[in-house]
Amino acid sequence: MKLNIKTKDLKKIHNDMLYDNVIIPSLRESALINPESINLSSAEFETLKSITEKANNIVIKVLNLLISNEVEGYNIDIPSKEVIMKNKGMIKDFFLARSDVFKRRDGKFFIAEINYCKPSGHKELDTEFYFNIENNPNAKFKEIFLNGIEEKFNDYYKGKEKEINIALVCDTYKYEEITLAHYYKSILEKKGYNLDIVGINNIKVIDNSLWAYGKKFNVMFRKFPMEFTNEFPQYPELQDLYIKGNLLIINEPRSILGQNKDVFSLLWKLTNTKLLSKEEIKFIKTYIPFTINLKDYIKSFSSKEDAIKQLSKDKDKWVMKEVFTRYSEGVYLGKMMSINDWLKGVYTATELPGKFILQKFVPIKNEPIFSYYANKEQLMEEDTLSYDFINKSIRFNNRKEGIINNYINYGVHLVNGKYAGMFARCSPNLITHEDTVFMNPINIIDREETL
Repeated sequence: MKLNIKTKDLKKIHNDMLYDNVIIPSLRESALINPESINLSSAEFETLKSITEKANNIVIKVLNLLISNEVEGYNIDIPSKEVIMKNKGMIKDFFLARSDVFKRRDGKFFIAEINYCKPSGHKELDTEFYFNIENNPNAKFKEIFLNGIEEKFNDYYKGKEKEINIALVCDTYKYEEITLAHYYKSILEKKGYNLDIVGINNIKVIDNSLWAYGKKFNVMFRKFPMEFTNEFPQYPELQDLYIKGNLLIINEPRSILGQNKDVFSLLWKLTNTKLLSKEEIKFIKTYIPFTINLKDYIKSFSSKEDAIKQLSKDKDKWVMKEVFTRYSEGVYLGKMMSINDWLKGVYTATELPGKFILQKFVPIKNEPIFSYYANKEQLMEEDTLSYDFINKSIRFNNRKEGIINNYINYGVHLVNGKYAGMFARCSPNLITHEDTVFMNPINIIDREETL
């Protein structure tokens, strides 16, 4: 739905979002936010909520099976494994989770991955407020977020601690992390919590407590990815504080088990066991693309060379991903690549096969999206369009309005396992690149549609 916003008004909205730490500065200026809403029917909206909550429940169940050593023949390959796996308590839920959901060509949804480790995408949930979306799917996000913090705090400390003192821990050299920390601070300080933004080198463990800047904290809300814990001073001591009940860490350290993209290959492995119910197995086969660890794929052939030959033949059938990739780095989508580039990726991956997964490629619905910043003469060639974004020699505010076919990534957020909000990122390419993606507000409308 076109929102009839003039260019000068969009510029003001963009500046307001910058001021509020909802977006970060970019040479693309207002092109980050598109003034056309993505319309979802009520039925589609409920489906997105339902499938992401169910997928999260299954992942939590499987992680607890891992922790209790009920899964045979699966090697947990994560950084700081010895430290993290010391905690044998069952996981109730993770405070934050985000599923990346796409629509198939037939209109049905599938979940490409779930992110537990870095709570990116929360700032973008505010987008709808700047455009006064009537049926805003994120209207209650901040309320859910604050209630969720208190719920997690009370569940963890069970009355032992009364006052919430939060250290928002991030790598202060990473602009995205520090901006996100300020965004959270703006939400949390409304509740009167004691909180501070803290760099990873500013914290110390003293007398079984977390300290920074001469202050004692009982909650560590981290912005940095768990796979980089080897860069974090005193990490083993922080993990011990969490296990002993002296420091609530959000998300807790074992969230890296879910963040590891190999968890989807484990889900598919367990569809051949009795560890999952028939309903859970059906759900996995319906909503999660077939996924296999590259190491296991190679083992199914008589030699690595035979496996590579088959991957060469099946280039268009697979997406190959590093298990801890971010921002679409380390992602090889065969259908978008030449055979030479695909094989370069395959040869690289087969040197470290346990670090990669193969996921069946699912054709995604390509939907026409209006943009004030489209040049109609350049709409047909994705490479040309992408090059202009990257080159930044053409400012978006000098472009003419038009229609671009885009792939929509629905980022659906959960707090303590329940729906909290969602945002839409549109990209002219199958792989979402930060230099071509733009966000659209989501509007929920009542219309009948077959799912």
